[in-house]
Amino acid sequence: MTRAQKTAEERVNNQGTPVNKSKQNSDSVVNFDAIGHMGISPMKKGICSRFTWMGIMQDTIRFVKSCITCQKHCNKLSRLPVQQADIVDKPFDKVAIDIVGPLTVTDNKCRYILTLVDTATRWPEAVPLRDIRTTDVASALFNIFSRLGLPKQILSDNGQQLVLKAMLEVMEMMGIEGRLSKPYHAQSNGMVERFNGTLKNMLHKLTVDKPHTWDKLIPAVLFTFREIPNTTKGYPPFALICDAGQKVLPQPAEQNKTLLQGFPDTLSDLPGRTQRIEYTIRLVDDTPFRIKQYPLPVHATASIDAEIDNMLSSGIIRRSSSPYASPITVVMKKDKTIRLCIDVRRLNRITDFDAEPIPTLDELVSKLNGARYFTKCDFTKGYWQIPLAEESKTYTAFQTSKGRMEFNFMPFGYPQPPAHFKQP
Repeated sequence: MTRAQKTAEERVNNQGTPVNKSKQNSDSVVNFDAIGHMGISPMKKGICSRFTWMGIMQDTIRFVKSCITCQKHCNKLSRLPVQQADIVDKPFDKVAIDIVGPLTVTDNKCRYILTLVDTATRWPEAVPLRDIRTTDVASALFNIFSRLGLPKQILSDNGQQLVLKAMLEVMEMMGIEGRLSKPYHAQSNGMVERFNGTLKNMLHKLTVDKPHTWDKLIPAVLFTFREIPNTTKGYPPFALICDAGQKVLPQPAEQNKTLLQGFPDTLSDLPGRTQRIEYTIRLVDDTPFRIKQYPLPVHATASIDAEIDNMLSSGIIRRSSSPYASPITVVMKKDKTIRLCIDVRRLNRITDFDAEPIPTLDELVSKLNGARYFTKCDFTKGYWQIPLAEESKTYTAFQTSKGRMEFNFMPFGYPQPPAHFKQP
């Protein structure tokens, strides 16, 4: 069966109104307040009950998105700030635990498995349990700790047997910090959750004919886990906890300090100086300009003067007699200190743009495919390590309470420095 499609000129709405008139009258017939600002779909249904025209869906979306009431009272999701992850540099300092089950009852009356994974080495442990009472779980954990040592932190879910007062008291007596994952958010304890899935899958395949013997095969499964290289670490857990594998663990902090002290000229908080390149500002219009200084907060005056003195003493800036002058402003940092900024928007508008391509994050990450070791280097005020051409220094002049200043090195806030900085 087929259904004939009407053209736009032939289409009429349910009330018999022609297409070219229905769209014009839709706003007067359908009241958005009457449907409680419920969104796009209810609004479309209200309009389609009386009118129809070509592009009705797109017009409805634009109408709803332009509603001032919805924009003012919509629920905006705020992003949580990025937090630094815990760095575990010693085996068994932090472990994740969980309970698997109930499973098929074995010949030894076991129904559950207590699982444990070390976050530093991915070393797995699994203990079959008959019951998951707090005393049974605590006893199994104590047997594991008697062989591996006491951890500093234990990450677990909100299971009743893991958060009872008796369990918390046992952990407090041993000097162990307990951390709980977010309810109904298994990703926060994903390491042990992935291990649980793989463990159950392997036990199921090994006990197809004898499902009541899975507890006897746990040691064999654990041996496989410990012997095969981990995809994240690149080494098997056996190697990471034995003497042959100690070199792959992060070095202690004291050794890192000794390494830093061995290269004081390179690994320093003070910016270096390169002689290989210099930065030149090219203008499309060299007519001088001077912009009036913005009012600055009085309480920040001392901090601004101190920052100017510091930049003068380090040679980053110098006194200027340039006909150009840009205003300065300050931005408050999270630590309550100030960041001195220069408003160079007027200069950027007459600056010749550098079309040097900047690599994207996806391109950079794709180059890391297959790598096993990564080194991160951060320049100390990298722009201030590139000297500024003498003829360009006059363009960077800015106003301060101590007079006009200009940069000796490549400043921040200009459009060309990122492209210039990445050039070989």
